[in-house]
Amino acid sequence: YLAGHAGQPWLQASPCLLAAAIVLCVVVIALARLHKAPERSSWRDKHDHRVPKSPGRGGHSSLGVFWLMALVANCTAMAFRAIMLNVFPDFGKDVLQYSELQWGVLLAMTPLARTLMFIYWQRRHGWEYRARYLFGVQAFLPLAAVVLIFNFSYWMFLVAFALAGVGMSKTYFASIFYSMDSDHSHEHRGGIHEATLGAGSMTGPLLAGTLASASGHVRAPYVFIFVVLLVGMLIQTVMYLSAAAEGTTKQ
Repeated sequence: YLAGHAGQPWLQASPCLLAAAIVLCVVVIALARLHKAPERSSWRDKHDHRVPKSPGRGGHSSLGVFWLMALVANCTAMAFRAIMLNVFPDFGKDVLQYSELQWGVLLAMTPLARTLMFIYWQRRHGWEYRARYLFGVQAFLPLAAVVLIFNFSYWMFLVAFALAGVGMSKTYFASIFYSMDSDHSHEHRGGIHEATLGAGSMTGPLLAGTLASASGHVRAPYVFIFVVLLVGMLIQTVMYLSAAAEGTTKQ
């Protein structure tokens, strides 16, 4: 929206200049921390008393079900995010007719909420290997999709984008946490984390846009992602209950 309201030609590049400044700051911070050797010990090694104990077979290795659940959750969440960034703007321009300023504020709500929640999850303990946190916070995603389906109010869209950011923060944070907190190769699991993220980001807007084009309904993509999110949570529930039947998880 800075570029849209810029009065001078050189200010038309203001979004790119701002992004470059942010990236430069991140690079400087990363370089400043290179002298610290990365810790290879897992979170479970330091907080063993907080890890659910398995009364049956499998032990801590059976907690890998949380990683699989988080992968599914993150894949569907990233599909939702990609639809919000690539499909929803067309709906806003053609139907809602938002200004550049309104668009800038609206699109900023999701990453702002995600960033704040990242800080929260980093500082809070007790959610690790607890399914209720993953399911509870993830439920904000289909709720946000419902708002996109039925709502016309700009203020409700702001709320929906913020709720989506909260839900996406948990799915992403959980996926990367369980990928790194593992006795297996961090590089291998980290690669799978990124692969599922990319798969959701690619297929989400592709299928949603195709559905909108075929049906002729501008809100069809949000009905689609609402169903996808519910199916994803159902798959996670089946995974969790299957593991719980063997006594390997905890509420």
